[in-house]
Amino acid sequence: MMASDNQFWDFSIKIYSRGDVADACLRLQTARELDVNILLFCAWAGASGAPLFTPAQIADICALVDGWHEDVVRPLRSVRNRMKDNPYQAPLETSAALRNAVKSNELKAEQIEQDMLFAGHPVNANSALEPEQKRSAASKNMKTYLSHLGSRETPDESGWIETIVNRIEDK
Repeated sequence: MMASDNQFWDFSIKIYSRGDVADACLRLQTARELDVNILLFCAWAGASGAPLFTPAQIADICALVDGWHEDVVRPLRSVRNRMKDNPYQAPLETSAALRNAVKSNELKAEQIEQDMLFAGHPVNANSALEPEQKRSAASKNMKTYLSHLGSRETPDESGWIETIVNRIEDK
């Protein structure tokens, strides 16, 4: 994994590898076409004990990285996904190596986006909050992000958010 001095990146790597968090994030990404990095930023800020994000702050957070996400992250993901089943009948060994390189670059692009979020929207942590208060804040932040994307939250989406929240460790 790529080294980082970004606490948000470290949080994301840890939580994404827990239980079914990756699946919950990907289901939300598919259902809402959301940016998982922003979703995890909302979770991290809440888990850090920072004040809740307002709808205006969520809009600012989205604006901060939307261009990068649309122009860099999504195209890399699209290329990687298209190459998955080798629809072009390219030589398997070399096309698999290229797909892995694209995957590595996609991950690096995700890390750069997280660095942009971390630097562009500082979070004031509050370690005095109880773990349950932090998990509640993470949930509320993620739901504010979903609200920003439009339409009402579905029961499935609530469940996926709960999956993520339940994997936040007590600090």
